[in-house]
Amino acid sequence: MHLARKPISFLHERNVYTLQVWNKELLFVGGFLARAAYELEMQDIKAQWDAFIASKKPGESLDQGLYKGFYDKAVHNLQFFTFHASTPSALVSSEMRSAFFDCGVRGRSFPVVSRVGIKSALDVRMPDPVYSAFLPELPVFPKELLDGSRSVVTALREKGMLKDITFADVIEGLRGRTLSEKEMAACLSWWIDTYHQRNPVEINDDRRMLLGAAVPAVGSSDNGNRQKIPLGGIRTFLNPKDSVIPTDGPLPSHVLPASINQELDSTKLQGSLGWRELTVLEWIQHLVDPAVYTRESEFNIAQSPDWAYRVLRVLGKCWPTLPDLTRTTIAGLLDEFTCIPTSAGMRRPSEAYFPSEIIAATFPDLPVINLPSGDRIGDSLEGALIDLGVRKHVGPEAILER
Repeated sequence: MHLARKPISFLHERNVYTLQVWNKELLFVGGFLARAAYELEMQDIKAQWDAFIASKKPGESLDQGLYKGFYDKAVHNLQFFTFHASTPSALVSSEMRSAFFDCGVRGRSFPVVSRVGIKSALDVRMPDPVYSAFLPELPVFPKELLDGSRSVVTALREKGMLKDITFADVIEGLRGRTLSEKEMAACLSWWIDTYHQRNPVEINDDRRMLLGAAVPAVGSSDNGNRQKIPLGGIRTFLNPKDSVIPTDGPLPSHVLPASINQELDSTKLQGSLGWRELTVLEWIQHLVDPAVYTRESEFNIAQSPDWAYRVLRVLGKCWPTLPDLTRTTIAGLLDEFTCIPTSAGMRRPSEAYFPSEIIAATFPDLPVINLPSGDRIGDSLEGALIDLGVRKHVGPEAILER
């Protein structure tokens, strides 16, 4: 039997294989060293950034020059370690790129620059202008860096580190701070726009989480008198286009502040959040609550002629469209209140009279309606006042008394 000899090229192939492994190891070391240099530089920038933020006094605005300086350093570092295709062999850059992103301290993700400092890539999200309108503190990758850092961004997204903003991110961001009226409006607008895209099985839980997390602060920030209103307590709203109810007077605590929903679609607001429009009856019930009308004399319906007239004017506008039961209920609520401005002061509806020449000539002492602005009583207001109990004629009992 003839025994075949090993080819002479066997040793050469073995040497080539060893050399390939050696070269790959060298490329790995190169990527590892690049990653080490990148991390050291980012740690230095982060330390300076954190010290800068810590030294800022409460309420003091950021020094934009220093802020931009730290930001530019981080950007330069990120772009400096961008890997480009190598020639003649693409494996050189590919191997170093893999080592650069895959190595690192176990349990610690790749550090990147974000809008709020140096963060782990796992905690940074892709930019989206819709969310930045109400989550300004959410760590997002700077939008203007996307084109110049496309290679890094692509690698991080492939490795599941730099992700899109999720609903969980929104809830976490809302729980961490109170929102201004403008931010709350942007948040509700986002919810309305994405409502129909959500999983029907999870929509109720998502809505409950959103309402439980969002807390807007309304009022003037000049005197620090801003009131926090948990969104979970909201049940009604005022339609800014059609509502006749004044927004500068007392409103139930369950009403969405008008400063938030000025630009929102009321129909979609009702469908996506389950809220409804505040009724005139609910508004009147709130105004005659002793805890409400005794709080401020300006809005005391039994003592302020100006406010009482504003209320009556609202009733006059909507009275023809109100159901009979609602009219009867409102008349019953106002019957015991001196809510009619007259020539003899504030009177109950049944004690007041419409002005007429006969009454003025015959019974000048009778309490005749005297509107603060001097306006005439229109037809719709007249109908409301009649149903409330205001008299057009002097009855026999009043004549006999005199």
